[in-house]
Amino acid sequence: MPDTLATVIYTAHTHTHTSGGRDGRGQTTYVFLGNTADGGFVLAAQLTAHLPGLEAEDKAKLVDEAHQICPYSKASRGNIEVGFVIP
Repeated sequence: MPDTLATVIYTAHTHTHTSGGRDGRGQTTYVFLGNTADGGFVLAAQLTAHLPGLEAEDKAKLVDEAHQICPYSKASRGNIEVGFVIP
């Protein structure tokens, strides 16, 4: 279950950068496990950041900054496709 492990790790690291854990703030993380053309595996992640009370521009800036400083994001950059949903 590499996708489950990646979800747990990714959520733990990015959650600390995007949320104080109160006022409805937090994130939902989905990690997808796919196949490559050569029979290998590939991971992709989609993170939905829940940041009520902030303007759209501020939300986007906060999520981008968190993605830049997160140790897991740094380690996986270029290896895992990551997409963000910011409602």
